[in-house]
Amino acid sequence: MNRNKKAAAMILAVTGIWAATAYGEDYVKYQKVIAVSFPGYHILRKTDFAGDIQRSQPSPGLVTGRFNYDDYRDFAAIIRHGVRKRFHSDKHSYDYYDGKEVVCYGSKSGGYRCREVTGGQFPLVLPLGWYLYVVPRGHRIGCFNDKLEKDYTTLEVDALGREHTNKNASSVLLYKRDGTESICVTAD
Repeated sequence: MNRNKKAAAMILAVTGIWAATAYGEDYVKYQKVIAVSFPGYHILRKTDFAGDIQRSQPSPGLVTGRFNYDDYRDFAAIIRHGVRKRFHSDKHSYDYYDGKEVVCYGSKSGGYRCREVTGGQFPLVLPLGWYLYVVPRGHRIGCFNDKLEKDYTTLEVDALGREHTNKNASSVLLYKRDGTESICVTAD
């Protein structure tokens, strides 16, 4: 094996060890699913998040649960493309990546059906100031309606939560029995 191939193998081995430590052994499996479903993208690392999130959340960019009405484990992730881009205007400039929030639903065959939650890519600036979490089945949540009053519901399946630490905002992705999804704003 030539030196470049040895170096690449070493980097992959170290990355795999880091990934297993950072998110558990399933991280490598989930990253492979992301690599196939979204070529060029990878799951955010814990170090990609703001310091307060790094300290308080064990897995801010990758969560698992049962987000729909079948018996198979699903996962959700914040992913980014590997190419850094630069925004520049007369007033300011910053680096960013193409980012996506995705959910991958498990299947009987052991595979996953992945889709974008946010409806498209967005400019992802690091360190990221929001994270994912699981709202467990049976939890009662309040969603703001059009009149800015809360309607309460008890979750029948796990829900995917998002918490923005610097804006005191949070929302939950609700999967409905008919297969549709809706966003529930829980704080703003």
